[in-house]
Amino acid sequence: DGASAIYGTDAIAGVINFILKKDYRGIEAYGYYGVTDQGGGDSWRATVTGGWGDLTKDKFNVFVNFDYQKQDPLAALDREISKTAYIPAEGVNRTSGYSFPANINVPGASPVTRNPTNPTCAPPFSYPTTGSSARQCRYDSASQTETIPETEKTNIVAKATWRISADHEAFLEGGYFKGNYIYRVSPTPVIGIDGNPSLGPTSAFYPAAFIASVGGDPTKPVEFLWRMKEFGPRTSEADNDAYRAVGGLQGTIFKNWDYAVAFNWTENEQTESNPSGYFRESQLFPLLATGVVNPFGDNTEAVRNQVLATQVSGDIRKSTATNYGFDGKV
Repeated sequence: DGASAIYGTDAIAGVINFILKKDYRGIEAYGYYGVTDQGGGDSWRATVTGGWGDLTKDKFNVFVNFDYQKQDPLAALDREISKTAYIPAEGVNRTSGYSFPANINVPGASPVTRNPTNPTCAPPFSYPTTGSSARQCRYDSASQTETIPETEKTNIVAKATWRISADHEAFLEGGYFKGNYIYRVSPTPVIGIDGNPSLGPTSAFYPAAFIASVGGDPTKPVEFLWRMKEFGPRTSEADNDAYRAVGGLQGTIFKNWDYAVAFNWTENEQTESNPSGYFRESQLFPLLATGVVNPFGDNTEAVRNQVLATQVSGDIRKSTATNYGFDGKV
């Protein structure tokens, strides 16, 4: 916590100082490409800096730095350490009961939660596990999560310095940062309230014989626990734009007193959105209640389009923060 002695305890491990060059001339370029041994998660970076003008001879100096970075996503499935949430040898079972094919709750059965497709299920993402969930199809949601999200970042920094006289200079700094972050996790679990979603005996997909065979009443609806694979992964995205400008004067007065005065402005704009993977409950649940959707297998294209029509996407949060400041020192 070396920074805390200077900046305060809130700054522990959280301080970065940016000290810009004052008189840069020439051009410099840097490139980087990183590829992983096991695939996935590759990264790129390119940086170019250019400057011209000699403060002593030309009385000015201007330089610009451009930096671009891109990170490919890394799927949990691509690494042995993260590819599954089911490791029976270690006693680990973090799989989900909200599955595809759907599990159903059958009152009167023991255990209550069963799956009419067990033990077939739908591997590799859905399979029976041991213990109390042995008669279900458990969903391995960890295998469909990204360990490292996809990111893209662009950063531009520029500074101009004018030598007004031997003792005084004016300067202007500017910066722009743009970041885009995309994160994907497993498809949405359809979690109902008060019996929703449920499947009634009038549906062509109602497993009446199976319900009767496990001690349930085949004349009553059953609640089902479904994984919305039609939507694909739940996708979250964040866009961030940051702006910075500083202008001021610096130099020497009274022969041996240094001074600096500056005005600064910063603005940060952030937008968070869900591009895909989420549904509108008020539209999906009534559709499921009609019984046309098959929660135990693939649907026809026409039914699938009805399901996709309940998807909701768009911005969920927008925020802007602006700061102004003036400082001076001798």
